[in-house]
Amino acid sequence: MGEDSFLDRDALMDKRGNYYIVIGNAHPRGYVIAYLKYVKGNGLWRGYQRVLPQYGIKNVLQLSQEFSFEPCMDVSVPIIRTSEIWLHLRPQDALTRIIRHPSDNLEFVAVEMISRLGTNSAGIAGSLMLGIHHEDSDIDVIYYGCKRSLDVMHSFEGFETDKDWIVEVSQNYGLKPIKDLYSIKRRGIFKGKKYSINFVNDKPEKFCKESCNKVGRQKLVAYVEPESCEALFYPISMNLFDTNVISGPSVKPDKVMSYEGVISNLLFVGGRFKMEGMLMKCDTGFKLILGDRDVGLKIDKL
Repeated sequence: MGEDSFLDRDALMDKRGNYYIVIGNAHPRGYVIAYLKYVKGNGLWRGYQRVLPQYGIKNVLQLSQEFSFEPCMDVSVPIIRTSEIWLHLRPQDALTRIIRHPSDNLEFVAVEMISRLGTNSAGIAGSLMLGIHHEDSDIDVIYYGCKRSLDVMHSFEGFETDKDWIVEVSQNYGLKPIKDLYSIKRRGIFKGKKYSINFVNDKPEKFCKESCNKVGRQKLVAYVEPESCEALFYPISMNLFDTNVISGPSVKPDKVMSYEGVISNLLFVGGRFKMEGMLMKCDTGFKLILGDRDVGLKIDKL
């Protein structure tokens, strides 16, 4: 992994001191796909305020930042130009710093928690990585690579349940409580602090490996195989099996993709699902996009 590689959940500071969060591992030449998260102001985050109060595609689209239309994706994406980047921060470096010199209670709790899970191929993201956290900030843990990610999912039993998470997700995404949407392995509470555990592919990817174009809205029922790293990484991309189209274009997609990480654990557990999304015709076949901005996030486990 080169020094100039931009991986999912890295952070970038622009020349004005604002912070962006990198989206995915594939980026065009000259700019990085990333959303603006913190700007200087009177907020809780040590002289910063958060401009993205809730996650989700619909909320990112409301941001006042530059967007670029990418023909190969048939969609506009939030970007920061490389010429505007002042600082590139990586979760692995942040974890090393905090382990060596924890400076407050949240950092001490984060070190204890990650030490229990294991520091191998780990990082710390979010406001802790940026050094602008407050006492009630979340502990955002990252693990890199497929093998390490599966090891964590198989060995970690979780701590305390975060009962607020399902309510927040329901309000933000309009999803009803679905079995396996929540996992204590991914979100919970440790010593009174909320935590999240996410996973990142440790390999940079080529941008626009293929071109895709929208075909139309489609509803279907299909089976997703369980315990795939592709469900843990962002964006989610998984093979579909035993597919039955309910409405929309009759062609059966080969894959389902989503830029909504909230359904990561649901698809990791796998099973048979009813889904509605945007059918895309790509160079390598057809894909169904869940959480498309024109359709919304619609999925239910059967």
